[in-house]
Amino acid sequence: MKKIIYAIILAFLMNLTLVYPASDKIIKVTFTINNKNHIELEKFEVREGQYKNFVESPSTYSLQIKNEKGNLTEKTNFAPAFFMLSKENKLIKTNETRISREFLYKGDKWRFLEIYKEDKLLYQADVEEKFCEETKLCRIWIKIMFYIAPIAIILIFIITMFIKKRRENVF
Repeated sequence: MKKIIYAIILAFLMNLTLVYPASDKIIKVTFTINNKNHIELEKFEVREGQYKNFVESPSTYSLQIKNEKGNLTEKTNFAPAFFMLSKENKLIKTNETRISREFLYKGDKWRFLEIYKEDKLLYQADVEEKFCEETKLCRIWIKIMFYIAPIAIILIFIITMFIKKRRENVF
């Protein structure tokens, strides 16, 4: 009886880890933009943590992420600044700037990244391959193992406990 209670507690705890993750998956997109609106995508990064939804200020520039069906999944505004502060506290004009934006990963495979200035499309890229390679979030077998393996372990444990209990009752 004691083992069955332990099995139930273990199953409950494993279920909690699946239903209530301790942290969010956050995807950081980094790109450079120059003063002539030439854009170059640098990388995607994934980190675990608590996602903070920041208040966005209006801007003429926006970054949009679309899924494989072309539906908008994420959108954020940004304002490129083509200057930097020197050691003497003077502004120095630069030709390009690096922009980073973070998004809460909601399970969608990212397909298109688009950058607009007002309503004019400045940059569009099919980022599915780069997104999958750099984030490793598209590997289906990893997702399956993440969700199926704990459930399978719990089921095997419960079945073995049941079989063991039945054998004890027979003899």
